[in-house]
This record gives sequence, structure tokens and C-alpha cells, in this order.
Amino acid sequence: MTLRFATPRTSLLETKITSNKPLDLVWDGELLEKLEAKEGKPLSDKTIAGEYPDYQRKISATRDGLKVTFGKVRATWDLLTSGESEYQVHKSCRCRLKSTVIALPVRRISTVRPRSNTTYSHLLTAQEVSKEQMQIRDILARPAFYLTASQQRWKNT
Repeated sequence: MTLRFATPRTSLLETKITSNKPLDLVWDGELLEKLEAKEGKPLSDKTIAGEYPDYQRKISATRDGLKVTFGKVRATWDLLTSGESEYQVHKSCRCRLKSTVIALPVRRISTVRPRSNTTYSHLLTAQEVSKEQMQIRDILARPAFYLTASQQRWKNT
């Protein structure tokens, strides 16, 4: 796996799969519910929804991944969101959303590309959401260019 920043708002993860055996691929996860946790275990019964009722996080499927939207919260020392913020994940391989779980269709290695790419974007305003979509499409269309460009930026720093 290689992770690089492609734009100020989007990172690119390249995954290389090497196997001579059939694979079942699963991509899953869920939004955190507890306010505090350590090593995956809740430290209290407090929930994010209880502490920040206006946060209203919502996960939904997109054509090639998912997005999480956030309500407006202005808790100065804890959490600041505009009400237009989105976290987006776009994948170069098809996936489907089940409730709050993402699952890739079960495929044999011969039909799964040995390299797949995923973008992760944290966008703060509706203007950023709109502007970044073209960039995300270009990143997924030309991942090698963005991986090399990012590596060069770090070498020249």
C-alpha cells in the first residue's frame, strides 16, 4: 500500500494485491458512536449524538464509494463544522453499501485488478465539494501521475 497526498484536500491510496489463490475482498466499517474510546473500548456511555445533537452524521453510497455528511456544529474547543462538510471515499473498483457497512462484491483474483486506488477527501464547504469532484476523477484516471508528483514534492522540500 502507498499513501500520498494528491491535493490539499484529497489523499490517494494505491493497493497492490499479489496472490495466486482466489480472494474474497471485503471493505467494511462504521461511524463511531461513543464519544470517548481507548484501544477500541468505550471509556464512558456518552455518545457523539448525545454530546453534539446538531452534528447529524449521515453515511450514504455514491456511484464509486461513499460519503459522510455532517451537520453544523460550533463547539469552539471541540468541533467546528460548517453544515456543508463531507468526507468522501472513492474507489477504482466497484463496491456496494449495506446499511453502514461497505462490501466489495466477492470476486476471483483473475477479475480483480492487481492494483486498486482509493481517494479520501475531507471537504469543508459546498464550494470545496463541487470543486474537488473533477480533481478526484482525474486522480483515479491518472493515479501514477499523482503518486509520482507527490513523491517529487516531498523530495524537493
